[in-house]
Amino acid sequence: MSEDESQADEMFWMILGEGDYAKADYWRWRVGAPTSLDPRAWIVDAKQGAEAVKPIAAFPAPREFSDSVFLVDCVWELFVLVGSGARGRRLDIRLALSIAEALAQKASSERPFTPPVHALVFPTQIPNDLLLTFREFEESELNGGNIPEHMNLIPAGEALTDMHVDS
Repeated sequence: MSEDESQADEMFWMILGEGDYAKADYWRWRVGAPTSLDPRAWIVDAKQGAEAVKPIAAFPAPREFSDSVFLVDCVWELFVLVGSGARGRRLDIRLALSIAEALAQKASSERPFTPPVHALVFPTQIPNDLLLTFREFEESELNGGNIPEHMNLIPAGEALTDMHVDS
């Protein structure tokens, strides 16, 4: 008994629940995107009051990175990066997530879709899109000398829900 390729595809999507999983459709729009769209990054520290979200030109050394929360706009998706030592900085994480959601909504009028927002909690593997956008990232250095076997990538809505449950 053998299965043809279409049956294998049907089984694959049935197992996943036939939802829209792992569809990185934004790559097809990248070619026609205005060249004025550049990635941006901010460090988030709510204790700084009016200066709670500051743009950064480069990411800090791994030691400072691990104690910080960052908001990263990769044009087609946004990430809130939570260093391994910054997991307890709930106010900073909530602030970064809410700003990322607002940026995504604002960008939706200029893009063919609303950019997704994710929280990336270290230690974690780093998504390839993020590694390609910010080439200074060294996965091993940002993870304390190791590269985990998993990715702690959480959709923004789920991250906010988890934070409310845990608080």
